[in-house]
Amino acid sequence: MGMTILLIGAGHGHLYTVSKTRQMVELGYRVVVINASRYHYYSGMGPGMLGGMYAPDDIRFDIEKMVHRGGGEFIEDSVMKIDPERRVIYTSGGKIMEFDVLSCNTGSVIQDTIPVDSNNTVYPVKPLVNLYHARSRLEQAKKGLSLHVVVAGGGAAGVEIAANVYGRARTLPIDARVSIVTSGTLLEGFPQKASRKARKWLSKHGIEVHEQTRVAGINDKNVSLAGGRDIPMDICIMATGIVPPEIFSRSGMKTGPDGGLDVNEYLQAQNYPNIFGTGDGIYFSSHPLSKAGVYAVRQGPLLYSNIMAYCRGESLEAFVPQKKYLLIMNLAGYGIAVRGKLVLGGRTWFRIKDSIDRKYIKRFT
Repeated sequence: MGMTILLIGAGHGHLYTVSKTRQMVELGYRVVVINASRYHYYSGMGPGMLGGMYAPDDIRFDIEKMVHRGGGEFIEDSVMKIDPERRVIYTSGGKIMEFDVLSCNTGSVIQDTIPVDSNNTVYPVKPLVNLYHARSRLEQAKKGLSLHVVVAGGGAAGVEIAANVYGRARTLPIDARVSIVTSGTLLEGFPQKASRKARKWLSKHGIEVHEQTRVAGINDKNVSLAGGRDIPMDICIMATGIVPPEIFSRSGMKTGPDGGLDVNEYLQAQNYPNIFGTGDGIYFSSHPLSKAGVYAVRQGPLLYSNIMAYCRGESLEAFVPQKKYLLIMNLAGYGIAVRGKLVLGGRTWFRIKDSIDRKYIKRFT
């Protein structure tokens, strides 16, 4: 057996490399994939799953099946620490594994800065399967029941989640009184036209938006706001912003300001050319990137090419981020499309998004 190529995580940035498992194995490499679950859920369709538009099987990839079909090894576990000098990783399940080449697609986690005193009412948006658990909670409610649902976070994820909670509740039917609480403004960082379109849709469907308001705490019955006011709450979905996990700082590796693995233009870790990174868990030092899935998707083929080039001792290719990309938000079947300063809205844009997303799923399944 030749060199061991070890992949941590199986998110958007690693899907292309995972799909090439058979080619790597046939070239004589040992391929090992470690992921916390056998499934990877596609984030672009997560809010639609919450809203009842998709079943879980519609939006997830069976990573274990993909790896085994290609002749690789799959381990359902989480990596806690990397020793880049000894070229080993340590898992939460007690495994110690050696590697020759390591690639990290660790994803991101919700920023946990809000005190929570609740066991079964709070659903962080990461991992994405939590959105299905929140949907199940809605579906278990008695018809006609009034539920208070609070979404913490006013970014694109928060807007999509609030809209799809409303959409699912309407079809059950239950009376879901949905609120968004954000410490900034709605869709902060987006063009004002996008914010106006989102506000108009949310207001039309009775969804309250509390801006410039910080969540101070959460218990089983209320979301407490800074200043002393409480909002009644039966379900709270946390979409307050994401950060890389602590694995890289814990491992003593060079990280960016947010704790992401500091990588160069070839997606290689600083000081360790045999370690690569992709997706939300990296800090692309030559051109810091927003946490947008489109970058991980575009990094995928180049990452695989660079891993193979490194193994063969060949030149690597630099990743050049696109200046503009298309983002389409799903508001329960109504789409808001944003590309640079261009903003368009309508149900046609949701249909375009749905078509793009389904093609992406089909590509790897």
